[in-house]
Amino acid sequence: MSMVKSDFKIGDRVSHSKLGEGDILDLYPYGEDTVAVISFEKWGQKKIVLRYANLSIVEPPPPPEEPEEKPEEKQADEKPSKAAKKAPAGKTAAKKAPSKAAKKKTAKKAARKAAKKAKK
Repeated sequence: MSMVKSDFKIGDRVSHSKLGEGDILDLYPYGEDTVAVISFEKWGQKKIVLRYANLSIVEPPPPPEEPEEKPEEKQADEKPSKAAKKAPAGKTAAKKAPSKAAKKKTAKKAARKAAKKAKK
């Protein structure tokens, strides 16, 4: 029994013209062919004979570059905050007020609860 050598390996991210992108979960021989079990994002798991599949390997995106610190941020890291200066030794400064994003998230959550309660 001869097996077709495949350029694919388990874990590869592949692209198919109709099924989109997916990840190879398993590869196994099927007669003289190789079958790949692929989990596609939109279509779920499919078994595909590689000889007929016309798959291409999707290169992973490069890792994001870390932004360099701005000079203003460096100064803030070096100097203690006013609250920290005022705090007595051995005690921590008061907690910061919630950010705008946190307030917005809380407001959305309250609105969802009110809408859910109104439906009842």
